Amino acid sequence: MGDAPSALKRPLKNALQLACKTLRSLCGILEDNIKNEVDRLQSGLAVSAAEVSGEIDRRGAEIIQKLTETVHAEQNRLKKYLETSVVITNKDIDTLFTEDKHLLQKAKENLKLGENLIKSGSDSDIKINLSKLTKIASEISQTNPKTEIPELKITLTDSKKKNTETFSVDIGEILKPDIKSLTDRQTLTDTWTDTQTDRQTLTDTPTDRHTDRLTLTQTFHTKISSDKRNPHLDSIAVLGGERSKKIVVSDFFNFCVKYFSVENFKLFKYDLLSQPRGLARSRDQQVVVVLPWKRQILYLDIQDDIRLTNTLNIGKPYEYISVLPSNHLAVSVWNGDGVSVDILDEGGRVIQSLPHDLIPSPSCLTVKGDSLVVVSENNSLKCVTSSGLVTWQSRDSAKLRHLRGVACDMEEFVYVCDVQTNCIVQLSSDGEVIRDVITRQDGLSRPWFVCCDQDTLYVTQEDGHVKIFRWMKANP
Repeated sequence: MGDAPSALKRPLKNALQLACKTLRSLCGILEDNIKNEVDRLQSGLAVSAAEVSGEIDRRGAEIIQKLTETVHAEQNRLKKYLETSVVITNKDIDTLFTEDKHLLQKAKENLKLGENLIKSGSDSDIKINLSKLTKIASEISQTNPKTEIPELKITLTDSKKKNTETFSVDIGEILKPDIKSLTDRQTLTDTWTDTQTDRQTLTDTPTDRHTDRLTLTQTFHTKISSDKRNPHLDSIAVLGGERSKKIVVSDFFNFCVKYFSVENFKLFKYDLLSQPRGLARSRDQQVVVVLPWKRQILYLDIQDDIRLTNTLNIGKPYEYISVLPSNHLAVSVWNGDGVSVDILDEGGRVIQSLPHDLIPSPSCLTVKGDSLVVVSENNSLKCVTSSGLVTWQSRDSAKLRHLRGVACDMEEFVYVCDVQTNCIVQLSSDGEVIRDVITRQDGLSRPWFVCCDQDTLYVTQEDGHVKIFRWMKANP
């Protein structure tokens, strides 16, 4: 009877032992499974991390390679522009002494004459030529010494370009000496039609372009004897310094580019195989011209004559053109073609496109800082960055009726031709319409294109005339 409780406890103990044994076995299996899974996952993670590390190295090497290529390309571009700047500046230096050279040549000729008269000339001949030699000597003595001009330097400055979302390399900007700002402005020739403006009112005192006015100073017509039709001027550009200024226009009806040289007062013509549209000045003082029907862009060098230096065969019928600070070309696509504005490299390859819905039906365009101002449909103006961000759009439609050419001056005021109202409309740098700065009362008739150069606006008219306006102080 006393052993009965012990007998009853044995099965319970055996059951407990069995449960513990089972639990111990399951714990071992679970522990092994956990360890194996942890090892497997950590091993896989280590392998993938090693693969990603290798991919990082590979992609980094690609970026470094691209960066190196981009840096080298930018270095080469800057060095090429540096070489061009040296050539242009040397020509400007030579031009700076043109009048002095003419005076020197005249003085030497008269000196030789005077020496011959001393040897064998009669008193009457000596008397006739004495005053001439004295006058030339006086002219030479009054010649301004060029030593007053400071040393000319080409410098590399930090770029003023704004940051964009696109990758770029910014080494800096090359600034060449502005010789024309160091010399006196040359009075424009009376060969052009003089509008009898009181020239004493045209002063070099800085003007306020919010309140001062533009005054017509010269008008000339671009028709020459070889023209088959009356000129239809589309675009205009200005090259050179004050004493070597050349005014270049595209003549749509006569299939040519023309330029007027201030130095020799003659109109020159370069015949083309197709009708030209837009033209613009490149950074190396050449002119780029668009031929929509040929799907070409021409580079023309304009010195004593016009010489073709390069032809870009392009895939679209571009219409108007402007040159960016990088020397890339901004072009508007003629008749839509699905894209509004393309950015081309110097080889004519498309490197960026601004979509059609961003700037519908674009026509004329101009550079404002590192942005573009484009004439768009519904006679509006849009300012867009190179990354495709619209910074402003003109809002005063009542003053903008039928827009054509557009230009921007050095203070970033914008000027646009309104053919319907016969005026040039001035806008602020942020797109606010300020006023009609040139009107029919100033002698303007159907203005087609406008170009800014220093304190002067050059305007082409549909009838083939070019009119030149300069800023003057408003009456107090």
